[in-house]
Amino acid sequence: MPRLAQALKERTIERAGPAIAALGRLGPGGGAGGQTRLAVEALLSDPDARTRYHAARALGVLGDRGAVEALERLGQDEDQGVRFAVSAALKRLGKPEAYDILM
Repeated sequence: MPRLAQALKERTIERAGPAIAALGRLGPGGGAGGQTRLAVEALLSDPDARTRYHAARALGVLGDRGAVEALERLGQDEDQGVRFAVSAALKRLGKPEAYDILM
């Protein structure tokens, strides 16, 4: 799992995309008792907006509703791309009001 988390810190979707897809295949909780979700959630506070963006996308793909609270806290991020990724992730996790973040 550390390799997947590290890949999310890559600065291009070509590098981070495969990690996001791999997390999606792991399913809710990441197959490691929620440790995958927690490791990815830690990246939501990274100083680089691209890392926060990829982490938010990964949490949506992972499908673990335990990430909702962490994603909602990131809903006021200064970066519009991050806010979009958060909104999309929340929608995937069953939060229909997720698009309110973009307003």
